[in-house]
Amino acid sequence: FGSSGQGRPVLLPHPPACAQSPGVHPAGSAHVAMQPNVSRSPSAVGLQTSGRELREMLEKSGARHRLEGAEKLDFLVWLADQVKGSVEERRRMKLKLAELTEFLARERVRPEGSGELDAKGAVSGLLSLRRRELARLSYDADRTAEFANGDACFELVLAGMPAQDVRNCFAGEVVIYDDAAASRADSGAGQAGALPGQIVSPRQHADNAFQQPVSSRPSPTVRGGTSAESGGYRQPGDRHDTAGSRPPPPLASGSPPSHFLPHGVPPPPSFRPPDEDKVQKTPAPTPTSSKSCAVM
Repeated sequence: FGSSGQGRPVLLPHPPACAQSPGVHPAGSAHVAMQPNVSRSPSAVGLQTSGRELREMLEKSGARHRLEGAEKLDFLVWLADQVKGSVEERRRMKLKLAELTEFLARERVRPEGSGELDAKGAVSGLLSLRRRELARLSYDADRTAEFANGDACFELVLAGMPAQDVRNCFAGEVVIYDDAAASRADSGAGQAGALPGQIVSPRQHADNAFQQPVSSRPSPTVRGGTSAESGGYRQPGDRHDTAGSRPPPPLASGSPPSHFLPHGVPPPPSFRPPDEDKVQKTPAPTPTSSKSCAVM
């Protein structure tokens, strides 16, 4: 086995011809140890997973292809492309990480040493398995080199990605809410500020709902009330102004409405001062002169 690092996937090729195929090993990518297989049993050659299982994994990854007449290699190539694209865009799939690692273990792709493949190692191992099968079947050399170069560039990016971001691309994993991403999403148009496949915290939506401004303009449908801007149209939940629902007419000005008083209690007298026009005005007395005339 190769000894490039702990947790790196190791491919165990079946035919001896694979040992002659040079692999592309960029810095930070998973090293593939190519060793000849001791057993040359025909049952150990090729993919051990059935076509039906490969098709189910492909559908869970979100890929959409015409599957009529497709072979196992086609399913593997499409599956590797879909998983690779989902990790690049941080898009969540219905495929579980346990399903992918179980598939790789069945195809003799295991991590070096003990333990299980993590999310990064599983993605890298899937790409390595595709390169192995393409080399085994003597696929188109130009297309194989194109896959190898693309995988090499992707694994450089994969090495620098946070492990949690890669795990969140698979179903059944715990997604950590990012409040900062939620703020970016709400400040833009809808969900445009969030990353693809990222779930925004529902608490942020609840906080923003209470912060929406409400107009104090009198409602055109509710008498004496206020409502949000409705543009003059009746909104759901508005009260219909009918004879049965219309409140009783107000009493004399200054008196409290009777429907707020207990039953049988008369309303108190009005505290409004009387009108000045109705007050009887008493004429003021004529002032007498204090000056006296002197008799000469």
